[in-house]
Amino acid sequence: MSSLLTWLTERHPNVNAVDMAQKKATYHHGDLLVQIERIAWEKVRESGADNLSLRSCARDAGVDPAAVYRHFKSKDALLARLASKAFLELAQAMEAGEARFVEIDPKGALVQIGMAYIGYAVREPHIFQMMFDIAGRCKRDGIAGFVIEDRSAHGILVNAVERLQPTFDQDVHVFTLWSVVHGFAKLANSGLGPAPDDLEHLAHALCENVAELIR
Repeated sequence: MSSLLTWLTERHPNVNAVDMAQKKATYHHGDLLVQIERIAWEKVRESGADNLSLRSCARDAGVDPAAVYRHFKSKDALLARLASKAFLELAQAMEAGEARFVEIDPKGALVQIGMAYIGYAVREPHIFQMMFDIAGRCKRDGIAGFVIEDRSAHGILVNAVERLQPTFDQDVHVFTLWSVVHGFAKLANSGLGPAPDDLEHLAHALCENVAELIR
């Protein structure tokens, strides 16, 4: 098993993550929409969504706030775009995690999906918090801009459960597994979960245990 540091910092090569290494100096005005999304992603990633504002994004991009409001009518509209990207990243990380096991070891694939889910949450705690918060608000308040790809994190989990035990009640087991790994991730990020040195070991044991529930 890889070291905790490697596990927490690993980024799979096929994950189309937003490039956070790009500095403000490289921003240009040819594509303001992309610039604003990059700036906003970095702000959320570093300090959370509560501290984000459209005006601060405009200031960092060197444009008038009115130019940003032409693309995003509200802060939540911008966050909806970021959440769509985040859910895509999460799905791609889960796919990468299961790739070596999907055809030969359905249980192992499910374990790796859970590990990838927890790993993404721990690597990107502010993004993880934002993506679920805004997804809920979009559903409740009808905010436009939030899009889940066909190959979603939920869909990957459903397929993994079906491969392992096609005769089970999929809705019940998918929701159970999702709740367990999501709860572990939230506890880990809150500081109320396991100590950092124990995190990888306990995450793997948790995923093994929940996979056993549907064997």
